[in-house]
Amino acid sequence: MAKTIIYPSAIKYLSDLTNTIAGLKEVGIEFEKESAEKVAGLAQSMLKTVNKLSDSLKNHEFSSTDEHMQYCSKTIRPLMDEVRTFADALESEVADELWALPTYQEMLFIK
Repeated sequence: MAKTIIYPSAIKYLSDLTNTIAGLKEVGIEFEKESAEKVAGLAQSMLKTVNKLSDSLKNHEFSSTDEHMQYCSKTIRPLMDEVRTFADALESEVADELWALPTYQEMLFIK
């Protein structure tokens, strides 16, 4: 989901945002770019973490079920939590109309 839904939504928003900033600059209006930098940083960090997670999921060499479960607990789960942290942060930055998933607000207050 992070790679196929959240990341594309963030990149689309970033593209729209940077095009708007560039267009405003052409007509002499300076606009803050911190929002774009924040979204770019979060998206890049999330994708790096997703790649680490993907690599970690390829490990199947365990001598016991206990060793495998310890690996899941100490390696895979923290990476999943990190991806979730970046995804949650992006949700609060990306425009709602470009966010492909229901937001927490929408899930809590569905009518």
